[in-house]
Amino acid sequence: MINSKITVAMVWLLLCGLMACQSGSFEKTGIFLAKNYGAKGDSATLDTKALQAAIDAAERAGGGTVVLTPGLYSSGTLFLKSKVTLRVEAGAVLKGSPRLEDYTPLTWGHNGDRQPWHLLVAKDVHHVTIEGAGTIDGNGPAFWKDYDPAKDPQWIMPKEKK
Repeated sequence: MINSKITVAMVWLLLCGLMACQSGSFEKTGIFLAKNYGAKGDSATLDTKALQAAIDAAERAGGGTVVLTPGLYSSGTLFLKSKVTLRVEAGAVLKGSPRLEDYTPLTWGHNGDRQPWHLLVAKDVHHVTIEGAGTIDGNGPAFWKDYDPAKDPQWIMPKEKK
């Protein structure tokens, strides 16, 4: 009789835990799963709005960890917030969109921002962390122009290209 009560209690706790995971109740523990905010991580969807929504929710909660689970998340500019950790888990890739129109142009910075497009911005914030075994790929090659030594003699080619 006691064993059956313990078994029923364990099953009940397990089911409650699974329902909490499915409903996004991780937020009570300070964990904000990007996919619960609409991020797809399928490489085809622009996930900027969903990722920013998760970051903003973590800030409103007084801080937390936004988690990107395995997948490829395409994004424009993301504004990190105080007391928010961005965790890119193993197998997850946060990749900059190849389209400049997906970024918020910013005209401040140490060089008046000659390159006003940024994937991650942490301006006037504190206690910000980026962690995890995943990858953040700014997708630079999507924006690079071919090198022409006749037109751009001031540029030095990488050693492996000489």
